[in-house]
Amino acid sequence: MTHFGAPNSFFAIGVGTVPLFCVPVAGIANDLLLGNPILTIGVGFTSNRLASTPCAQGTGQFVLRVPPGTPIGITFNVQSLGFSTSTGLAAFSPAISSSVGI
Repeated sequence: MTHFGAPNSFFAIGVGTVPLFCVPVAGIANDLLLGNPILTIGVGFTSNRLASTPCAQGTGQFVLRVPPGTPIGITFNVQSLGFSTSTGLAAFSPAISSSVGI
């Protein structure tokens, strides 16, 4: 997974169940789209400004590994939190919904 955000800034990637509703969080742009339980699966800092990325953003990466024995068909969302390149403020990314297949 690659997180795009302001260069040299903190980011976190979380995974959770598909929520029943959107959760606004004061001081953070966009809604939290992870249901309980929420697990933080990666944290770090984005790279320096990269001319090869959209809007010359920094990037942070994390490999998502589904643990062995995870039930087939379980659905989950993945979402990141970071800082916007344009505003410098904290923001949630769009969520990616996925399910475990064969």
